[in-house]
Amino acid sequence: MVCNTVIQEGTPEAKRRKRVLIIRPGGIGDTVLLSAVFKALKDRFPDIWLEAMGYPGRLKLATESGILDKSVPFDQPGMDSFLDPCSDPDERLACYFRTFDHILFYFNDREGTLERKFSHAGIRNVAIHPSCPEEGIHIVNWLFLGLKKLGLEFDRPYCPQIRVTEEAKKEAFRKAGVHAGEGGFVAIHPGSGSKKKCWPVKNFAAIA
Repeated sequence: MVCNTVIQEGTPEAKRRKRVLIIRPGGIGDTVLLSAVFKALKDRFPDIWLEAMGYPGRLKLATESGILDKSVPFDQPGMDSFLDPCSDPDERLACYFRTFDHILFYFNDREGTLERKFSHAGIRNVAIHPSCPEEGIHIVNWLFLGLKKLGLEFDRPYCPQIRVTEEAKKEAFRKAGVHAGEGGFVAIHPGSGSKKKCWPVKNFAAIA
C-alpha cells in the first residue's frame, strides 16, 4: 500500500512543518537500525515533527539522540483493532493517525488487514512496508525501501547512529561495576528474539 500523497521537496507546501509517524515495534537492535531512517528524515527535512510508535523505553535512544521528537507505545488500547480483521478501527487511535501528514508502517500485512482498516477509518496517507527483508537484502537497505513509498529516494542508506548521554554512560558503567574512564566505549548486544539471527559467540569474542 502506498500513500496517496508524497513529500514533495522544494514546494511551498513542503515549507510548512509536517507531521510524520513511523511505526515499527521492535527490540533494542531494531531501534538502533531504525535510527538510520530517523536521521535521514531529519537531515532531509529539519523542520518536520517526527514521531515513532513502538516501545518508548527503547525509542528513548533516538529521542535522546535528537533524531526523534516523540515516541508513543505500540501496545496501547485500541491498537489491536487495527490488526484484528473482525474488529472496527478504534476511533480514538484513528483520530490520532489523522493528525499526521504521512505514516510509514513497517508490518507484514500479508492479508491486507491493515490496509483495509486504515482505508475504513478514512486514513489515506499511509504507506505499509513489510518489516521482514527479502533474502539477500540488508535490513537497513530494506528499511530505506520503505521510504520510497513516501516518495523519498536516498543515494545510499544512512548508517545507524545514536548518541549516548553522559548520564546514560555513567549509569551503564555503574551497573557493570566498572570505572567510567575517559575515551570511547563499545556496547555489544549479542542477544536476539530469534536464534537464527544470533551471531556465533566466537565472533563476538574475536571482536572483544
